[in-house]
Amino acid sequence: MSDVMGWDIGGAHVKAVQVDKSGRALQVWHRMVPLWKGLDRFAEAVGGIREEAGGQGLRHAVTMTGELADIFPTRAEGVRRIVHCLAQVLSGDVLSYFSAGSEFVEDPSQRTHLIGSMNWYASARLVARFAEQGVFVDVGSTTTDLVRIRENQAVATGFSDAERLACQELLYTGVARTPLMSLGARIEVDGTPCNLMAEHFATTADVYNLLGQLPGSLYPFDAADGAGCSEFESARRIARMIGRDCEEGEDLGEWIRLARTFADLQQSRILESLSGHTSEDSSGVLIGAGTGRFLLPSLADRCGLVYQDIDVLLKSRVATEGALTLADCLPAYSVAELYRLEHACR
Repeated sequence: MSDVMGWDIGGAHVKAVQVDKSGRALQVWHRMVPLWKGLDRFAEAVGGIREEAGGQGLRHAVTMTGELADIFPTRAEGVRRIVHCLAQVLSGDVLSYFSAGSEFVEDPSQRTHLIGSMNWYASARLVARFAEQGVFVDVGSTTTDLVRIRENQAVATGFSDAERLACQELLYTGVARTPLMSLGARIEVDGTPCNLMAEHFATTADVYNLLGQLPGSLYPFDAADGAGCSEFESARRIARMIGRDCEEGEDLGEWIRLARTFADLQQSRILESLSGHTSEDSSGVLIGAGTGRFLLPSLADRCGLVYQDIDVLLKSRVATEGALTLADCLPAYSVAELYRLEHACR
C-alpha cells in the first residue's frame, strides 16, 4: 500500500500529514489559508503540499470543517466545492472522505451532511484506540471539542454541530480566532467591574501573544485590525476592549494583567464544560490535543484529572521530530491512520 496523505481542511488552516504503510508520520504541514478569501489560495496551498510530499499515486483521506466558511451559501455546497477543488488539484491520486456514517467514501455527493465538520470524530476514534477510558479534549485556534472515551470507544451525545453545541461537546472558543467580546459582557479591571465593548477589536491570539503562550504555528496571526502582531499591538487592541488606549497604561504590565483576566474568562468557560463531562466512572484522565492544549494541564488539575498529552501516546508514530507535532494536526493524522487501518484489513 502506498503512503496515505491525511488532510484536515479548516476555514482558516490547512493541515496535512503523510503516513507510511506502517502508520508512521513522515511529514507534517500546517498552512494558514483563510478560505473565506477564496478557493484560489486553498488550491495553491494544497498543490504545494502535494508537490512536497512527492511520490506517485498517493492516497488521500480527507476531513473538513471548511464548508462553514461564509463564501458558501450552505454547508452542503461548501463540501461539494471543496471536494471539487481537491479533485482538480489532486487529479490522478485516490481521494476518500471521512464520513461519520460509513467510514470513508469516494463519492461524497449524497453524504455531505455526514462529511462536513467530522474531524473531531476522526480524532476521537483514533484516541480511543490508545486510551481505554477518559475525556478527550482538543483545543484549537477556533473551537474546543470534548468527547468521552469509554471502553476504547468514542462516546458522543451529539454528532451535528447543532447537537454538539447544545450538549456542550463543542465550544466555539479557541486560542487564536475567538473575539474577546464573546467571552463575556463585563470584566474586572483592577477589581472594578467594567462593561466590554461589543466590537471585534481583539482576539484570543492577542491575549496569549501578550502572555507569551501563543504557539509558533499560530504566529503571525490574522489580527482584528489587520495590523501587526507585536506585543505592543496586541496590548493596543486589548486596551480598546475597555475603551482605553494602550498609552494610558503605566506600563505593558497593566495590559498583561488584563490579558490574564481575559484568559481566565475563557478557561473558566472550558472548565465548566469539562466538569460536566467528568463522571464517577471516568478513569480520571484527560487526553489533550490541539494547538491550544497548553491550557489543559492546569484545567485537568482543577478537575482532579491526570493530564496526558496525545503526543506521548503517539510518540512511536513519529518518524522524525519537528516543530509541528501530531497533537497540532491530530485530525489529519487520524484520518490517514484510520484509512490505512481500514484498507490494510481488506
